[in-house]
Amino acid sequence: MSKENKPIIIYDGGFAVSLQNLLYNTISENDTIEEDTKLKIKDSCKIEKITSDYVLIEHVREKYFEPKTIFELKMVFHLRYNLNKSSDIKITKAVIEKELRNNKETLLRPSCSYASFIFSALSTANFNIPIIDPPYPLEEDVFDNE
Repeated sequence: MSKENKPIIIYDGGFAVSLQNLLYNTISENDTIEEDTKLKIKDSCKIEKITSDYVLIEHVREKYFEPKTIFELKMVFHLRYNLNKSSDIKITKAVIEKELRNNKETLLRPSCSYASFIFSALSTANFNIPIIDPPYPLEEDVFDNE
């Protein structure tokens, strides 16, 4: 994990999280897992919208097995963060993107926490065992450059 600074432009005390999409596919009813099977978690995000008041970030968390078996899960969240208007820094996409890169663990933690809770409920319903995700992004670079 990289050392993070407190966000300057994005006000992390003023935010809203909403689940936009949830896709859960059962791939195999087989409860046996091969020894080399690995559960993967992938986080990615991108800036959806910037206004003078807020930034809207799309965060996608995917869970799947390699090789492909058991299930695959994709959750899409929107995070809306208020912008700090008292900052003297001009708000541009490049500035916002840099701040997100430098503070991704802090800024994606709300949606990662929801993802962890949702997956725990789904795994309990399907496997009778709650599986808990870490409530923080798991990739070093979680930004989708589309």
